[in-house]
Amino acid sequence: MMVTLGLITKKTREVLTIFIVVLCAILFYSHQFVPGLKDDLEYSVAKKKFEDLKKENTNALTEIKNSVKGTPVYDKYLAINKKKNKAYKECLKIYKSKRVYGFISLRHFLERFGFVLCIFIYALYNLIKSYLRERGNIGSKIFHTYILSICFFSFFWIFQRFQDFNDVVYYFMTITSACLVTYAVLLTTKYYKERINKTRQQMYEISKIALRNAKPEKQDEVYNRIKEIAND
Repeated sequence: MMVTLGLITKKTREVLTIFIVVLCAILFYSHQFVPGLKDDLEYSVAKKKFEDLKKENTNALTEIKNSVKGTPVYDKYLAINKKKNKAYKECLKIYKSKRVYGFISLRHFLERFGFVLCIFIYALYNLIKSYLRERGNIGSKIFHTYILSICFFSFFWIFQRFQDFNDVVYYFMTITSACLVTYAVLLTTKYYKERINKTRQQMYEISKIALRNAKPEKQDEVYNRIKEIAND
C-alpha cells in the first residue's frame, strides 16, 4: 500500500512539474493574444466621443480667438502661447535625450535589461554545466537552450528599433515553446529516474555483498537495510 501511494505521489509530482513548466512557457508570450486597449469597444466609443468633442472645442476656441484679434487680450495670448511652445520644445528635447532604447529613462532600461541578463547568465551557466557534468541529460540542455531563446527574444525586444513581430510568429513561438519544454521535462525526468535506479542497483549489490560477509548477529540488520533499499 505504501509503495502504491509513493508511486502515485511521484506521478502526481511529475505531472504537476510538467504543467507548471508548460504554463510558464505559454504565459511568456500569452500577453500577445489578449486584446489591447485600442481593441476594446467601450474604450473606442468613449475615445471617439472625446475626439469629436475635442474637435468642436477647438473650433469654438478658434472662433473666440478670431473675434478678439487685434486686441490687447489677443496680443497677450500670443506672447504667452509663444513662451509655452518654446518651453514645450525644450521639455520634449530633454525627454528624448533621457530615453534609452525606447525606455523613458536609463533606470527603466536597466531594470528590464538587468533582469533579462540575470536569467541569461543563469541559463548559460546551467547549459555549460550540463555539458560538463551531465552530458547524458538532453532534457536539461533543451530546457536551458529554450530559456536562452527567451532571453534573446527579450534582448531583441529591448534593443529593437522597428516593428514588433506579428501575431502569427507569436502563435508559432508559443506552440513550439510548449512542445519543447514538455519534451525537455520528460527527458530530464527519465534521465534522473535512470540515475536513481542505477544508484539504487549499486547500493543493492553492495548490500548483498555486505550480507554475505556480515557476522551472523548482524545479518538481520543488513537484510532489513536491503529491503529498505528495494522498497525506496
